[in-house]
Amino acid sequence: MKFLASIVIVLNYIVIFSQSVKVRILSGNEIRNIQMTIYSGTYELIDEKGNVLTTLNRDQTVSISLNNNEIQCITQQDTFKTTKSFSFRGKGFINIFQLRSARIDRLYDDHLQVLLQGKSIWLINEVSLDKYVASVVQAEAGVGKEAEFFKAHAIATRTYSLKNFQKHKTENFNFCDQEHCQVYKGRCTRTDILVAAMQTHDLVLVDNNNELALTVYHSNSGGETAAAEHIWGKFVPYLLQKKDSFSVGQSQYNWTKKINKQEWLLYLKKNYSYPIEDPVKVKEVLSFRQPSRKIYLAEQIPLKQIRIDWKLNSTFFDIYEEEDHVVFKGKGFGHGVGFSQEGAMQMARLGFTYDEILEFYYPNTTITRLDKIGFKFNP
Repeated sequence: MKFLASIVIVLNYIVIFSQSVKVRILSGNEIRNIQMTIYSGTYELIDEKGNVLTTLNRDQTVSISLNNNEIQCITQQDTFKTTKSFSFRGKGFINIFQLRSARIDRLYDDHLQVLLQGKSIWLINEVSLDKYVASVVQAEAGVGKEAEFFKAHAIATRTYSLKNFQKHKTENFNFCDQEHCQVYKGRCTRTDILVAAMQTHDLVLVDNNNELALTVYHSNSGGETAAAEHIWGKFVPYLLQKKDSFSVGQSQYNWTKKINKQEWLLYLKKNYSYPIEDPVKVKEVLSFRQPSRKIYLAEQIPLKQIRIDWKLNSTFFDIYEEEDHVVFKGKGFGHGVGFSQEGAMQMARLGFTYDEILEFYYPNTTITRLDKIGFKFNP
């Protein structure tokens, strides 16, 4: 019976991790030299025609470099060259590789493709979706401890990923590892997060049209989420402005920033032709209050642009005059739309389940399985 149970566990593991995505990793770096070491499993080095060039075992290292418009892969025994690409395909049960350079030291799961792209090397990590989801959750919200929070975040992350599955289609990968896709820093090292991704395998959120929801998230709503149309100009029926008491008092709830008063007024005059010679108008931008989230300052000046230009934590702030400065006293961190990570953590601490957390932050959505909406990884 124990033997049969072990077989079931292995089969479940294979099924769960069979769906893969392609992620361009270390995409913020211009890569010309990097070391790859086999951390676990066995890898085959394969050329662009599918020929197996060599087999690499645990602790073996390959030096990958760009030389005279060729990629070189140097092992202890051989040197291989190409003007196109190499692939490292894991053949073991658990395949992990390590990438190292002067500034980089990360572990990754599954497979690696090395491409020549202009005068740089591109690295594409082909990794199972659930491992990718777990890694993103750890990178985006690894300070959490609550299982229900991790489950909720895993579903939101998976849904967001698949909603944007073709984002980099023309570049022949699905996502990059930067914030505008989702932050991805290599393999997940926390068992509880990986378990949450496995337990919610195949679960996604859909809207009333049975289409994948846009499950955006942020650090802290400041006590009130923002409506999508107020931030991005498009109404989304499940990304609404609503009170969020769960985010109140959490670590990213309050913030303060001081700006020189004259610099602030000159900024408004230069960028928005604001009449800073008018005392009444000046008072409006030196004493501004948001008991509830607003879209504009005065004269239809968008708060979201002020946030960008002055690198503020959120658009949810009040302005006070203080001698020769203006003080921005704000609430929340991030764009404020959708899922508040700190609010969701608090909900989990209070005993809410993952589906209740998702229902609160994404009203008018439903949790379903991928096969119910006919999603195809290889259309």
